[in-house]
Amino acid sequence: MIQEHDCDFHDRDPEDWTWTETTALIFSVPEAGILGNAYVLARPNLGVALSSVALAQGMCPSPAEMDLADCQVHLPCPESFSDFELANGLSVKVSDAPRDYHFRYENALDNCAFDLTFEATHHPFDMHDPAENALLTAADSVASADTHGDGWANGHFEVKGHITGELELA
Repeated sequence: MIQEHDCDFHDRDPEDWTWTETTALIFSVPEAGILGNAYVLARPNLGVALSSVALAQGMCPSPAEMDLADCQVHLPCPESFSDFELANGLSVKVSDAPRDYHFRYENALDNCAFDLTFEATHHPFDMHDPAENALLTAADSVASADTHGDGWANGHFEVKGHITGELELA
């Protein structure tokens, strides 16, 4: 079962430089034909993070046609993964963990800003928990008390929700 602590960095082998934790918000404004994505990939053992914020209105066959593509690599990794602000203007704060998130962003060129709240419509689904996944038995589960090792088996979850807030796109 996904728990509150799964919203923050997990215990890990400090020597594993490939250890990765991610969070994302995919959102849309259907009446305006806008699709957006805010994504953070953190490598706490290396002290770096990648953040990509992308927005497109309408069909964009070429990446150059997107309204915003702000991908920043080698940002300083935050100390906490449940309440942080990155140097590119994206901040994430978990509330009512592990269900609800608050994403804020302000582009350095002032051509995009958003303040969005994600509220889960259900408890996050743990695909590795036989109590939640009817296709598994206890013997099938790859999750374990050993939090080192396979990152997909320790804390990865899926959740659907409702997003409200404001978006400014110049």
